[in-house]
Amino acid sequence: MVVYDAHLDKGSYDVMLVVRGGGQESDFHVFEHVSVVEAIKESKTPVIMGIGHTDNQTLADAVTDRSETTPTKAASFY
Repeated sequence: MVVYDAHLDKGSYDVMLVVRGGGQESDFHVFEHVSVVEAIKESKTPVIMGIGHTDNQTLADAVTDRSETTPTKAASFY
């Protein structure tokens, strides 16, 4: 699975938003995947994340520049 291409992330964007609406717990497993977590951590562009609802926390949330509790809050932050 290719999630991130460092050649495309030259810091030319102001911010990247990673958003996903609520769902079942299994819908959030992708945000625990090591390749997703590493891609967010290595990004030169700041990453704001807003997935699920207030009780959904993932490893990807832990490495973002800013983690909001919902997609709406993430979008309105920037």
